[in-house]
Parts: sequence; C-alpha cells; structure tokens
Amino acid sequence: MLEVTGIQFPIIWEDKNANLEQLDSLINDVSDSTDILILPEMFTTGFSMNPVPYSETMEGTTVDWMKNIAKKMDSAVCGSIMIQEKNIYRNRFLWVLPGGEIDYYDKAHPFCLNQEGKYFEAGKNRKVFEYKAWRIFPNICYDLRFPIWNRNDMNYDLYINVANWPSIRSFAWKQFLSARALENQAYTIGINRIGTDVFGVEFSGDSRIVSFDGTSVIEAIPGNTQILHAILSKEKLDNYRKKYPFLADRDLFELKK
Repeated sequence: MLEVTGIQFPIIWEDKNANLEQLDSLINDVSDSTDILILPEMFTTGFSMNPVPYSETMEGTTVDWMKNIAKKMDSAVCGSIMIQEKNIYRNRFLWVLPGGEIDYYDKAHPFCLNQEGKYFEAGKNRKVFEYKAWRIFPNICYDLRFPIWNRNDMNYDLYINVANWPSIRSFAWKQFLSARALENQAYTIGINRIGTDVFGVEFSGDSRIVSFDGTSVIEAIPGNTQILHAILSKEKLDNYRKKYPFLADRDLFELKK
C-alpha cells in the first residue's frame, strides 16, 4: 500500500514566503501516515515567466523547506519550482526524501501560449523515482498532453502531474488524466492550483487521483482549498495488469528531444 496526499490551494503571485506559510498551515492537517505529499507546479510563485528574481538554487530556501517537511512527516515531498543553474533557468519537479536525498525532473514541454521556452530551458530526460517498491513517473502540467512522452515503456506504477492548468481547459485536464491512467495501466495523480493569477487567469483545480482502470479514486471540489488523500494498492494494480496484459502489446517509439 502507498498513502498519497495532494494539496490544492490558491497560489499567491510571486510571494514565496506567503505560499510557504499557507502550506505550513495546511500540512498540519495531513495524515501522519502519508508516504508522498504532492504540491502543484511552481507552488511558491504561480506560473510566472519572471525567473531572474524568483528562481532559487538547489541549496535555496524552498529546497531546505521541502527537506524539513519530508523529515518532519517521514514522507517524500514533491512539486515544482523555478531553479537556476548558472545562467539557465528550469521548471523543475523536485523529489525530496525524508533522509534529505533529492532527485528531480525538468519539464520537457514548455507551454507555448506563455512562451515558457523563452524563459526556461526544456528538460530532455524522462525519469522514474523508485520508492517503497513503487516506480513513480513525474510530469509537469503541459507534459500531460503528449502520450508518447508519457508512454509506459519504463514500467512505472504511478504517474504524477503537478500543474497550473487553467479552468478554461479543465475538461481537457480531466480527460487527459483518465487517458494517461487507462493507456498506461497506472495510478495517475494530477494536483493543480486554484485561484486567479495577476493576469486574471482562473484556476479551478480539479485535482484528481485516478485508478489504473481510469475510474476516479477521489476528485477535489473545483475552486476549493482541499487536501486529497488516498491509499493505493500495488497488489490490485499487479493483479489488474495480469488479468489485462495490454501493456505487452503497446507500440514502442523512439523519442527525440
């Protein structure tokens, strides 16, 4: 079994301290038995294209905060923030373990409508994190749209997408999450923000945890600050894949980035 928790909340624009204070308060209500705590994309700033003043290094305040939360909760903590490496900026999914170990995935598909690729360098590598006998595939927002990138040829069990996905395209968000679960026969989690950003873009959240058969385990109430919690069964997943061995017939593709 794997206990997972996601936090859907209204990100305050470019205000790291205020967002971390919000999360400190919300985390007080998270179950002590949680194995993974999942936060949205750019959870300290919102989806800002202003990396110079707001990005951090891998030794920065937010990474330290995540380490402290992971240690305190004895759980993995993940979500994306702006990271600076020399003169390069990345939208980076951080995976922080209770012992302080860190792994990461850099967003591979910069969002075209915001010209994200002008400000943040795209990642080129897919990743799988191994944790408590689970294989976990990390993903950031717009990556969700691309099925070949997400193809389960890496034998992952759990797909996690962290997002700033606007409410105007919430139907697509929900359908993509179900599709990724179905085609990859994997538990799929999408944790999104709520609220309105400085440009007036609205976010309804619609965070979801989806089972490997495409059915919802739990769905957040649109527009509500909410903590989603679920217990995932590796045994049920394995049995389902044995009963329906569809992944054995999947098409394989050569990825070029």
